[in-house]
Amino acid sequence: MIGGAVKVLLVACLVDIATLGRAAPATAAVVEIKLMQTRAGKTYFDPVGVRIATGDTVRWVQLSGFHSTTAYHPSNDNHELRIPASAKPWDTDILLTDYPKSGATFEHVFTVPGVYDYFCRPHEMAGMVGRIVV
Repeated sequence: MIGGAVKVLLVACLVDIATLGRAAPATAAVVEIKLMQTRAGKTYFDPVGVRIATGDTVRWVQLSGFHSTTAYHPSNDNHELRIPASAKPWDTDILLTDYPKSGATFEHVFTVPGVYDYFCRPHEMAGMVGRIVV
């Protein structure tokens, strides 16, 4: 009986030793970007730029005004390609402060490393653009 317990303990120790050098799997993060408009009419993403890891999610939160988050990609009104060629583009269309609900959100998971530039459809010419580096 004691021999069996010693074997179990020995196996447990060997398993612990074998896994010492391995890193625990990383948990994907969720990073929030606010879509903002001041009373004076200034529009912006907050923050304007973020660096994330592959597999992380960006959640855009509509807080004031009316905005979109749209990738620079030919499929989005024939804009130039400013995301990795193999990445899937996104376009939220217009999000309103109270529609589809107060604090409307949109999420996108970034699985391809690279630089992603995006813009707000109604406010691109006002400089409402952002960048994500994966």
